[in-house]
Amino acid sequence: MFSTDFQGYRYSDDPPCTDASNLRKWLNQPSVRQALHIPTHVQDWDICSLDVEIGYKRIYDTMRPQILQLIGSGKLRGLIYNGDVDMACNFLGDEWFANNLGLPVTKEYESWKYNNQVAGFFKSYGPVNFLDSEGFWTYGASR
Repeated sequence: MFSTDFQGYRYSDDPPCTDASNLRKWLNQPSVRQALHIPTHVQDWDICSLDVEIGYKRIYDTMRPQILQLIGSGKLRGLIYNGDVDMACNFLGDEWFANNLGLPVTKEYESWKYNNQVAGFFKSYGPVNFLDSEGFWTYGASR
């Protein structure tokens, strides 16, 4: 779905390779907004916002120090997960990120199963686990 032009550029409401229409419909239902305690004066949810994009200023090139500080507290564990068919949140980049945290590998890359079928793969780095799900995008099933 394309929206109006902005300074001569056509922009899409959804990032490439995604379709947030069902998520958008569900999250913007009055009953869901009420259950989430979202005031009625707050705008509808959307996967992207031109207002946010225009005002966005990158502060960090990586979240590595923040993740390591949180994990280093000893009070938290972490899960980095992706679907293997998600082109917007690609599992390869997150796997690279997990590998570069510098944490010791406590369990090598292996499959995990659901109903005796391979459902994905995981690798453990002590308190942090990397997991990818077969046939999923990051928000749910693709099939």
